[in-house]
Amino acid sequence: MFGFFKKKEKPIVLPPLDAKLIGADIHSHLIPGIDDGATSLEDSLALVKGLQNFGFTSFYTTPHVMLDFYNNSSEKIKCGTEDLNHYLKQQNISAEIKPSAEYYFDENFIKRVETNDLLPIANEFILFEFSYINEPENPFPLIHKIKDLGYKPLLAHPERYPFYYGREEGLKKLREHGVYFQINLNSLAGHYGPAVHQMADWLIDENLVDFVGTDIHKKSHLDVIERALRSEKLLRLVESGRLMNQGLK
Repeated sequence: MFGFFKKKEKPIVLPPLDAKLIGADIHSHLIPGIDDGATSLEDSLALVKGLQNFGFTSFYTTPHVMLDFYNNSSEKIKCGTEDLNHYLKQQNISAEIKPSAEYYFDENFIKRVETNDLLPIANEFILFEFSYINEPENPFPLIHKIKDLGYKPLLAHPERYPFYYGREEGLKKLREHGVYFQINLNSLAGHYGPAVHQMADWLIDENLVDFVGTDIHKKSHLDVIERALRSEKLLRLVESGRLMNQGLK
């Protein structure tokens, strides 16, 4: 009858995972002033140093390419990356940022695929994102055009698209068409809410996660990433050997 006086067991808190076991961060917004990520070179420096402190060994920066908001050209992204690398070298930071992009699935993306005006990750993966509101009607023709160019289509943060909640077969269909999946570390820390967290866990449980990325935009994300690196699900994913980040240079 006095059971309610018993002390509650404290949840086990894991130490943060050494991000060296992940390797490359393939999703970040480090170039200042080009999208909704870093706002200054000093800001970029803080983000890179923070990620290095976690153990990340290499970095692909992926600014938004979105017709109505961030219509960044490949040349602008490459120039911004070059300026950032030059600044990091001046600050004695031994990190090389490599240029890529996060392409919004719109008409502009179709044109870029048709003209092969793309910045692949490791000369292999094309990172793209969907609208958070509307599911694309038929993404498969464009996905196959990407594959016809010799690239591998990589969907950013599939756990964040609410139109797949309760109808996960939509994600499995993308998988059947050769789409790789990258989840955000922040999702594993509950940063976007419990539904996103639950979907990220489901993707891991179903062996559907190929990459993780920080999707870092600002300094406050460093605290979230630190919490995510304590995730038991992340530890299991890394230990499974399925994660492909480590194979990228």
